[in-house]
Amino acid sequence: MKVNSIIILELNKSERKLLNERYTKAALKIIAPKLSLEEINELIEKLAII
Repeated sequence: MKVNSIIILELNKSERKLLNERYTKAALKIIAPKLSLEEINELIEKLAII
């Protein structure tokens, strides 16, 4: 975990944003099948605010 923290700290802003987007998409692929369409829409709205 320490290595991951160092790598993330050394990323610039655009690299951190890209990494965050990739992890977000990966997480959504895992949980989306368990959510209703309404729950997915609510989650997308909340993510758009961030």
